[in-house]
Amino acid sequence: MQPVHLCACPDCGTNLAVIQLGLIISLPLSGGGYRDVCCYYIRCVKAMDEYTQFYIFEEHSKEVITVMVCRSLRTIEQQECMKGFVRVHRSYMVNILHVCCHYPTHLLLNNLPEMPIPIGDNNRDNFIEFVEKWKIKKPVSIISP
Repeated sequence: MQPVHLCACPDCGTNLAVIQLGLIISLPLSGGGYRDVCCYYIRCVKAMDEYTQFYIFEEHSKEVITVMVCRSLRTIEQQECMKGFVRVHRSYMVNILHVCCHYPTHLLLNNLPEMPIPIGDNNRDNFIEFVEKWKIKKPVSIISP
């Protein structure tokens, strides 16, 4: 599958979507075992105490599933394959390629319109800077309440 939206880092020129399509994260499942997931399909990551919940789009079913792993969000955030993700709240990281719009207090993701992701006061400036740095080619709009 080809990425729908491409964006390049202004510092190194690296194409974020290509990085994500090439990177696989191996998720240690809470029930034992592992599940390999292409980072492009991860929509967001949510902290839940000592666990982290991944929201993953499954191409064949066109649905978003959740996978719980026994790792902290801080540990997940430090992995190289999470380069295209940005922390928007103390409990959430989102895949920047799948942000469809954002408001002053929350954002919406492709395939998850019923789940607004909060934007924390401490993370708002970092999120806006991340969006501007990567110059996302798809429309990311700021809408006032």
